[in-house]
Amino acid sequence: MMVRVQRKMLLRVASAVRTVSASAVQEGIAMIPIELMVEERKRLYQRRDDGTSEAKKEERETTLQL
Repeated sequence: MMVRVQRKMLLRVASAVRTVSASAVQEGIAMIPIELMVEERKRLYQRRDDGTSEAKKEERETTLQL
């Protein structure tokens, strides 16, 4: 379900047609899959005492390594 919602949004952002795959659009606009983004936000929430931009950078690096 979440992938379908993200795909619709990605297609609109990229002004792409419906036949373009979600992964192709994600690569084209440099957006991570929604499942990974949810996990990243969860880790940031668990670190809520450290809401700095450095924490966000660290979590994004962790996400990209997955």
